[in-house]
Amino acid sequence: MNSILMSLDLSGNDLDDKYLKIMFEAFHKNFEIILTTLHLSNNQIDFEGGKVFAEALCVNTTLIDVYLGINRLGNEDVIALGVLFTKNTTLSTLNLCNNFINSRWIKTLSKSFHRHTALIFLNLSVNKLGFEDGKH
Repeated sequence: MNSILMSLDLSGNDLDDKYLKIMFEAFHKNFEIILTTLHLSNNQIDFEGGKVFAEALCVNTTLIDVYLGINRLGNEDVIALGVLFTKNTTLSTLNLCNNFINSRWIKTLSKSFHRHTALIFLNLSVNKLGFEDGKH
């Protein structure tokens, strides 16, 4: 018997990339996924986890709110998220605060926004978005 899961909060659990991959694989096997809200803030997610996350969300058309703040996401993850925005058009809230994203890669991400009309709130606070090569 399958269950429906709409909201999941796993914030502050020290989850790493390996656990994230196992979790998404389990969801695909055991749940009819109607996930609208996902909180993964304050964990240990970095490049591999960000990539796994982006790939999983490319096929999820119900997710509306994603919270990935206070992780170790960096510039490579922004590229994966850019791909996500071209395939998932339901996401309206994306919280990427307090990660390791710099201004150069935000330009890459912003190129994907023109195809994604549902995004209302994007939090990039406490990243490395200041000066780029001494220029502002």
